[in-house]
Amino acid sequence: MKHIGIILSMVLLFNTCCADVSAKEFNNSTESAETQSEVNISAGDRLNEEVALFSVNDNTTLFATTETSTIDSGTSGNVSWELDNAGVLIISGTGSMKSYSKNSNAPWVKYRNRIKKVIIEDGITSIGDFAFAEYQYSTSVGGASFNVWSGCNFTSISIPNTVERIGDGAFFDCQYLNNIRISKHIKYIDSEAFSYCVSLKNIKVATANPNYCDVDGVMYNKDKTTV
Repeated sequence: MKHIGIILSMVLLFNTCCADVSAKEFNNSTESAETQSEVNISAGDRLNEEVALFSVNDNTTLFATTETSTIDSGTSGNVSWELDNAGVLIISGTGSMKSYSKNSNAPWVKYRNRIKKVIIEDGITSIGDFAFAEYQYSTSVGGASFNVWSGCNFTSISIPNTVERIGDGAFFDCQYLNNIRISKHIKYIDSEAFSYCVSLKNIKVATANPNYCDVDGVMYNKDKTTV
């Protein structure tokens, strides 16, 4: 019996030691996992901070960059022009733009399908005839001859307060132009300036303009007798 008691005591001691070892290993494993998790979280936070800094400071993202570059530029009369790869055409200078005809297209209209937006800067006082239309050909119907033009594809245009005149056919056949603002300084608009602008549903005329007004997006002379 004495031997059996000793054996039982040894078994209990062995089990207790094993339990202690297992508990320590479990605790160590848990602490290791928690430490690794903290390391991973810390690394993730640093990466997120770096991405945020990269995005804010460089005004870009890790996955894509957008750079604007010039497609073409030049001068025409007393104005300069520049078209970028985003489709923005900027026209700058002082005084009147040239007027164009079937014998002399504006230099930028060869890119009419790529122009998405037009910005005319302060200093320009007149938008020339057929400034945004490209001559295609002449034809006749019933003995009457006429010229066929194709307009640029831009949807919006910014006209400065310095502009006083919009010439004949300036926006002829600009089929995607959908709105335009006429400032109080514009004194003359040719009757064919917006011909065949089929998407132009909203013309906003400044209330202080002495010559023109708008009613429900349609432009009239000040007496509202002609469109």
